[in-house]
Amino acid sequence: MEYKNWNLDLTGIWELLLEDGTVLPGRLPGCSYLALLENKRIKDPFRGCNEQAAAKLAEQKYCYRREFSLAEEQLRDSRIELVLSGVDTLAAIFVNGKQVGRTENAFRTYRFGIKELLHQGVNELRIDLDAPHSLLAAQQKKRPLAGMDIGIPGVSYIRKPQYHFGWDWGPSLPPAGVSGKIALEGYSLARLDRFTVSQKQENGVAFLTVNASCIRLTEGTPLKLVWSAAGPEGEVFRQETDFAGNRAESTILIPNPKLWWCNGMGEQPLYRITAELRTAAGETLDTRNCRVGLRTVELNRDADQWGENFQFRINGQPIFAKGANWIPADSFAERVTEDTLEFYIRSAKEANMNMLRVWGGGFYESDRFYELCDQYGILVWQDFAFACRAYPLDDPAFLENVKGEVDDQVLRLQHHASLALWCGNNELQLEELLWANDKALREAIHVFFFETLPEWIRELDPVTPYWYGSPSDKTPGKRANTLNCGDTHLWQIWHGLMPITAFRRYPTRFCSEFGLEALPSKAAIAAFTDPETASLQSPDMLNHQKSARGNEKLLYYVTSRHPRPVDLDGTIYLTQIMQAEGIRSAVEFWHKNKGCCNGALYWQYNDCWPTVSWSGIDYLGQYKALQYWARSFCAPVSIVPEQKGNRVQIQLINDRKEPWQGSLQWQAVSLEGDVVSSGTVDVTAEKTGVSDAVSLDLREVLSGRKQDTVVLCLSALEEGRVIAQRNLPLAKENRMHFGKPVIDTRLELEGTKGSLTLKCDSFAHYVFLSADGMPLNFSDNFFDLRKGEKKTVTFRLPEEMDAAEVERRLQICSYGDFPMVYTPVKDGWMRLRMRFSWKGIRGWLMTQI
Repeated sequence: MEYKNWNLDLTGIWELLLEDGTVLPGRLPGCSYLALLENKRIKDPFRGCNEQAAAKLAEQKYCYRREFSLAEEQLRDSRIELVLSGVDTLAAIFVNGKQVGRTENAFRTYRFGIKELLHQGVNELRIDLDAPHSLLAAQQKKRPLAGMDIGIPGVSYIRKPQYHFGWDWGPSLPPAGVSGKIALEGYSLARLDRFTVSQKQENGVAFLTVNASCIRLTEGTPLKLVWSAAGPEGEVFRQETDFAGNRAESTILIPNPKLWWCNGMGEQPLYRITAELRTAAGETLDTRNCRVGLRTVELNRDADQWGENFQFRINGQPIFAKGANWIPADSFAERVTEDTLEFYIRSAKEANMNMLRVWGGGFYESDRFYELCDQYGILVWQDFAFACRAYPLDDPAFLENVKGEVDDQVLRLQHHASLALWCGNNELQLEELLWANDKALREAIHVFFFETLPEWIRELDPVTPYWYGSPSDKTPGKRANTLNCGDTHLWQIWHGLMPITAFRRYPTRFCSEFGLEALPSKAAIAAFTDPETASLQSPDMLNHQKSARGNEKLLYYVTSRHPRPVDLDGTIYLTQIMQAEGIRSAVEFWHKNKGCCNGALYWQYNDCWPTVSWSGIDYLGQYKALQYWARSFCAPVSIVPEQKGNRVQIQLINDRKEPWQGSLQWQAVSLEGDVVSSGTVDVTAEKTGVSDAVSLDLREVLSGRKQDTVVLCLSALEEGRVIAQRNLPLAKENRMHFGKPVIDTRLELEGTKGSLTLKCDSFAHYVFLSADGMPLNFSDNFFDLRKGEKKTVTFRLPEEMDAAEVERRLQICSYGDFPMVYTPVKDGWMRLRMRFSWKGIRGWLMTQI
C-alpha cells in the first residue's frame, strides 16, 4: 500500500468580517490593522496622532473566513489536521460551521483533528478573534497583577506580545490576526513530531545526535529515520536507524569539523541536516531540514577576584559580547519581510557586533531571523516572553499553556548555531517589589524561573546555557543589578538623569541594557509629521515620544557637552551625536576592563514604528550616528583614549583570537587642521587582550596651545595599513569653536552603486552625509576629516539615478554648519531644575543599585 503525507497551504487572501457586518479582503498572515489600512478604512495609525483612534479598534471582534477545496483522494487519509501558528490571540476555530478548538497563546502551534468535519469539494474555515480587553479587565479586577506602569492593566493574563499594548518606545496598537502557518496536513501511517539536533566535541571530533519522535496511526509498522549532514565543502555523512516504538536516536561522527565562530572571530560554516521518516519499503512519509554550525557555547560563571563571572565562551574561547537589544521590527509583524531582516542582521555584522538580545516583551522571532544570525555570526540572547510584570504562574491552567509555548519554541530554535542563551524574562526580578505583598505569587514566580523553566528546557535542549532573568544575580528574592554577579540594566543615565560619564561608575560583569535616546532621521520624522513645522513640543512629535519627559531629556544631555541647537535639523544632528558619544563611552570603559566585564548590549537596536527612541537604526532603516560609530567601538581592534587632567592614557583592545602587533600613531591637530605634534609607538596585544599603548603628557603634546583648540587624532596601523581610528577633542565641544570648512567632493556612480570622495581645507568635525527625501546609508558617516585628507565613502541607491539627481539630493555638512547657541547659565539652570525636581529625584531613586 502507498502512503503519502500531504500539506495544503491556506495562507493568502481571506474574507475579513467586521462587527458592523462589513466584509473586506484580508490577507493571512496578516492582521486587522493591515487589512483596514489596505482597504482604506482607517488612516495610517503611525502618522500624527492617528494612533489614539486606531487603538480603539482593538476592542472589536474580528472574523477571518475562507473556503478551500479537497479531492476525494485527500479524504482517504486516516487523519487530517488543521495546523495554526501565531494566532493572535483569543480565537475560536470553526470548520464547516463546527467549532474544532480555541487558541489562547500567540506563541504556540496548534493542531486540531478535523477529518470527520470535511467533505469532498468546497469547505469553509473560520477564525473568530475576540478582543482581549474585557477579559483582561475582569481578571485584573478579580486578582490585580502588578507591574510597570505601561500598556494596560492585566495584560500578563494572556500570552500575547506585550509591546502590542504600548511601551516607552512604541504605540498601543494590539492587532488581531495570524502571523504564522495556516495549513491542512493529511497522513495515514505516521508523521514526524518532535525533532532535535544536539552536538558535542571531543578530541577534534564532532558528534551530531538527532532525536526524533513520530505520531503513529497504526502500531507495529516498521519505520526508520534516514538522515544526513552535508558539510560546507560538499562532504556528506549519512546515518539511519529504526524507530523503537515512537522514538529514534542516531549519532554521526564528523572528524576535523569546520567550526562555527561568532562574528569577528572566524567563519560561519554550516552543515545542512536532512532527515526523512521512511517505511520499511523506503517510502518517505515526512521530512525535516535545518542547518547547524559546529561549535560549543558556554556561560562561564566561575568565581573570580571580582565575584562571579558572566562570560560567554565560543569553542572554549572567551569573548566580549558586543551588540544591542532587538525589539520587533514592526508593530505589525506580518509586514516584516525577509529582505528587512537580512538588512538588519547584515547591518549588525557590518557594525562588528557579535550578539543581539531578543527582548522578552515582544515575540520569538521568525525562523529566518535565526537563520540569518547563523549565517552572519550574530549570537542570540533569547528572552522568554515575560517582561516587567507579575504573571499568574501559580495558576495550573496558565502554567500548562506556558508549557506548550516553551516546548514549541525550544524545539523550533534549539539547533541554531547562533543560539547562545535562554533567558527566563525581562526585569521581573528587578520589579518584584511591586508584588511583594502577594507571597504565594512571588514564590510561584521564583519557582518557575529558578526551577521549573530550566527543567523544561533541559529536557529538550541540554546544551544551551540558561539564565534566570535579565537582570539577575542568581538569587531568588534579591533585587537584581548586583555589580559583582550576573548581568545588569543600568538606567541611572537617562531615567536617573546622571551624567553620561557616570557609566564609568558601574564596573558591571555584563551590561545587558543601557541607553540614550536620539531623534530619528529627517525622513523618519517626515513619515509621521511635517518636518518643516515639527518641533520637540508639537503634538505629533510628543505622540511619538513615549518616554516620560523624553524630549526634555534630549536637551538635558545635549547641552551637557554641546551648545543648544536652534532648529530641528541641528537637534536631530546633536541628539544623534550625544547618543553615540554616550554609548561609545560606556562600551569602551567596559570593554577595556574585559575579564571583569564581558559584554555590553545597548538599548536598543531598532524601532517598530517611526518614533523618537533609543534605537541606533530608525524605522526607515536609516543609521543614526550610533550605528555608524559601533563599527569602530565594536571593531576587532579598537583604540580607547581616556583623558584625565593633563594626561591621556591610550589603550588598544584586541578581540581577535590571535595576538596583534602593529603601531599606534598619534597627531595633535589644531582646529585649522595643522599638526601641532605627533608620534608613533609600537604596540603588541595578546589574543583577546588589552594593551597599554602610550600615556601622553598634554603639556608636551599641546606645545603651548589651549586644550579647546586641539583634537588628538589616533590611528592603529597593521603592516602600514590603518585598521582603526579614534579622535579625541581635548575639551567639550561647547568650549571649542569649530569653523565651516570647505569640503570638495567627487561623485561616481555605477548602476545603483555610488562612491563619494571628500577632501577638506581644514579640520572638519563630525561630517554628516544625507540625501534629501531619500533614505540612504553610507559606508561611514559622522566622521572627522583632517586637512588635506581624502576619504571615500560608498553607498547603494534604492534605484538607478543619474549623477545630477544624486548631486542635487546629497547634503554634506559638519559640526560648524549647524546654528547653535551657547548659553551655559540658562542650560545649566535647566539641567539643575530637571535633576532636582520630584520627577528627577524619583527617577534617580528608582535606578539606584
